Amino acid sequence: MVSEEVLNTLLDVWSIKILSKAMEKPVTVQEISEELSIPQATCYRKFKELMEKGLLIEIQKVLVEGQKRRTAYISALESLKIEITSKGINLSWIAKPKPIEIWDNLKKFSKD
Repeated sequence: MVSEEVLNTLLDVWSIKILSKAMEKPVTVQEISEELSIPQATCYRKFKELMEKGLLIEIQKVLVEGQKRRTAYISALESLKIEITSKGINLSWIAKPKPIEIWDNLKKFSKD
């Protein structure tokens, strides 16, 4: 059963928008803040919350603006379905392969 805390995170408007973007491609806090007009402090707080719940994964450091490095994140989920019925709330999801699994698969293909 999903905890009320995780459910609250999943039903939060900012969290949904962040996860949706991070399902498409790796994103940084700054990109999301600018693209979705979310205050940067709120963005950092939401990213931290999503990471703590295992819904967002840090995958790489990205070099931007000269020597600055930004962390890129990706959703741990491929998709998420929340269904409210007379029997309660049903939650189903498809998880993405973990970044290390993706890297291992890429290494297998590059050996040819």
